[in-house]
Amino acid sequence: MQKWQTLLLCSLCFGLGLLARPAVSENLSQQLAVFLQAQQVIARQALSSPSSARLMEAATEGLVTALQDPYSSYLSPENYAALQAEKSGEIAGLGLELAYRQQQVFVMSVLDNTPAARSRLRAGDRLLKIDGQDISDLSWAEINARLSGAAGEPVQLEYLQQGQTRSERLIRQALKLEPLRAQQLPAELCYLRISTFLNTELQQQVKTSLESLPNCSQGLIVDLQNNPGGLVQEAVEVAGLLGVQGVIVQVVDRRNGVMTLSTQQTAVLPPVPMVVLINQGTASAAEILAAALQESGRALLMGQTSFGKGRVQSLLALEDGAGLSLTSAHYLTRRGEDIHQRGLKPDIPVISIPGENQALEQAVRYLRRR
Repeated sequence: MQKWQTLLLCSLCFGLGLLARPAVSENLSQQLAVFLQAQQVIARQALSSPSSARLMEAATEGLVTALQDPYSSYLSPENYAALQAEKSGEIAGLGLELAYRQQQVFVMSVLDNTPAARSRLRAGDRLLKIDGQDISDLSWAEINARLSGAAGEPVQLEYLQQGQTRSERLIRQALKLEPLRAQQLPAELCYLRISTFLNTELQQQVKTSLESLPNCSQGLIVDLQNNPGGLVQEAVEVAGLLGVQGVIVQVVDRRNGVMTLSTQQTAVLPPVPMVVLINQGTASAAEILAAALQESGRALLMGQTSFGKGRVQSLLALEDGAGLSLTSAHYLTRRGEDIHQRGLKPDIPVISIPGENQALEQAVRYLRRR
């Protein structure tokens, strides 16, 4: 055994010995010895041997894979940097947010103004193949890796939409995600479109946008359709800006400890009538906001049942610039409802027509009749 391996093994065993019973420590020591032995055998005898660095990276990936959680993943330094850049709204890709459900991969959301938005792909579609490769043979990390790539590179997707198999060729592009848009509508109505919560400055942008609207006295429409979520704290603070006070969401950790997240924000607008638009692509942090507005009585939900993603991911940095995205908790709504794989039910259902925003049109009619 090489010197560095021996030192590594000894130090690991020593650390484990301080924390574990002797029998457990001995068992872990044996497993670590087997791991290092396997690394040596691969280095000496494998026909095509990866570098030691790649082997260690693969071992780290294996730790996360063992969790059997599709939302947890190891992020290489490149992917970790890309995810950090996404918080500022700058990414390269297709504009698809995926989710894993019942051993299958579905489109969770299609982001605005992206290659995916210009295709026939819709929330709820089931992904089948990427560049001809059946994704049932791929891990969650491999699926995301195959979808990632440089701007200008094409990717061929095969998917199932309402029982019909379709194929689409998309070109990756540099994306500048606009997290929100606010505008004055006729008849003293206002419209606020929030497309993502993956933005550390969202709450201030919402506040500034709402303050800039001339007259919302007849009502506000908050559009969360195809919003895949993002930073939970941003959703909590935006709920306060829209008039919800106190507890916004409950976060439950692995030991069933419950932490409530509250807001101290002051509402930007007076208590005008409010309608929140949701659909199958409304997920995660967007569902937290929608649920808080509905359960507090601040707004009605209109549209379709939301996606139902009630899991919280933590983004953790590692030594070499890599990172881990780990499912660390699940959340319950303000009233304690678990919407995971169930979604939020709209107060007023609206049938979706591709290419049209039927929910927005109906929301305008609803508020004008009040």
